[in-house]
Amino acid sequence: MDKKINLEDIEGIGPKTLKKLKDAGITDVNVLVTISPKELSAIAEISEEQAKKIIDAAREALGLIHFETADVVLERRLKMKKITTGSKKLDELLGGGIPTQAITEAFGAFGSGKCVSKNTPILLFEKGKILYEKIEKIYEKYKKFFGEKRFDNGFIVPLKNVKIIGFYKSKFKKANAIAIYKEFVEKICVIKTKSGKILEATKIHKLLTLDEDSISWKPLYFLKRGDLIAFPKDISIRNEISDGKILFDEIKSIKEVNYSDFVYDLVVPEIHNFIGGEIPMFLHNTQLAFQLSVNVQLPEDKGGLNKGCLFIDSEGTFSPERIKQIAEARDLDPKKVLSNIHYARAYSSEHQMLLVEKAADIIQQKNIGLIIVDSITSHFRVDYSGRGELAERQQKLNKHLHQLQRLADAFNLAVYITNQVMARPDIIFGDPTQPVGGHVLAHISFYRIYLRKSKQNLRIARLIDAPNLPEGEVIFQITERGIEDYNE
Repeated sequence: MDKKINLEDIEGIGPKTLKKLKDAGITDVNVLVTISPKELSAIAEISEEQAKKIIDAAREALGLIHFETADVVLERRLKMKKITTGSKKLDELLGGGIPTQAITEAFGAFGSGKCVSKNTPILLFEKGKILYEKIEKIYEKYKKFFGEKRFDNGFIVPLKNVKIIGFYKSKFKKANAIAIYKEFVEKICVIKTKSGKILEATKIHKLLTLDEDSISWKPLYFLKRGDLIAFPKDISIRNEISDGKILFDEIKSIKEVNYSDFVYDLVVPEIHNFIGGEIPMFLHNTQLAFQLSVNVQLPEDKGGLNKGCLFIDSEGTFSPERIKQIAEARDLDPKKVLSNIHYARAYSSEHQMLLVEKAADIIQQKNIGLIIVDSITSHFRVDYSGRGELAERQQKLNKHLHQLQRLADAFNLAVYITNQVMARPDIIFGDPTQPVGGHVLAHISFYRIYLRKSKQNLRIARLIDAPNLPEGEVIFQITERGIEDYNE
């Protein structure tokens, strides 16, 4: 796939077909050979028979029609490169780092420490009734019905027939809360606003903020006096979508204080946020992705590829502030690092797929070595939510993943995806955390990494699936510098 052959050199591709291919983002023969005749037929508006002949001709030109001996395959695999994670132990677990020519998937537990204090009231819909109760009371009430189980660094209780109101796609939305989690912490942050609002939450808990005319989720440790945080006003419930306004309030003070008690979090897989607080505000529930977006820019002798990053964000959790912090900690020019990360927010599963379909051009123009999708399944779960839509969802997800794999193969780049998880309350023994996506994701991911929170800033990474490596796990830590080794 290293031969310098242009699209116009392929038999059957005339000026009209060439234009349609380029309009669809297919500008490289290496990409053309990876698509199906059916896809090419739709793109170029030609018959499937004509499309098959073009693809066959392209494969013949690149020498891909014939069988290869294993030593040739090995030679190509030797061209695989690795991106360091920042932790030598994690790199060793992955055989040297995040590989090119492959998809690496990471999924994590809900118990991530993004919690609020026990006295925080939450707006709930329980069997059609509107409730406004403290989160600790909600936990204890459902614990009596369903019991609690050890989960990650704390405990979890399943919920049934409970909905919350959150913020999704610039609207208020009702969504299912499927569990409630608690863990013990020594300290907590207290935020006070100019209008008198008070929130107590852990420092990695995220709030919806306004910054330079853009709205984004930021953890508390990035917020400071004078920053604007969002809260809802005048919500009127209408079926699944509710109307309402967002207002912003200025932070008057923020400080960390002693707490020594349990903090709580709702598990809301669909939209990852909910409304709560003494005066209601929006509360939220990717470190490795940010770290990799910096590390891919390092020279090869320092664990990078000396290339840029394509970052597709499906949940609005992208944090240029965190990337800037990681870059500065490694004595890199943060302005240059940020300019080499090409960001796009995906607003639906179709939009997300379109961004990947159009990626080939920017990959070549901007010298991209890494594609990050955070998270891969979020929009697919929302857009195809009913059991009757499961088959279509899996088909779309399968196509999307194969598009990513084609780009990884065609341009020898790495693909890193984060995945959502679902809690399985029916599992009595063992870890109830299961990655979303089923066999479609399991089969295409080269490496699957399960990330869990441990005490303080420690994380446990377990390699649960790899074709060429044994299972195993390591402990690393997250600091202001990013991901680093933990030395016991």
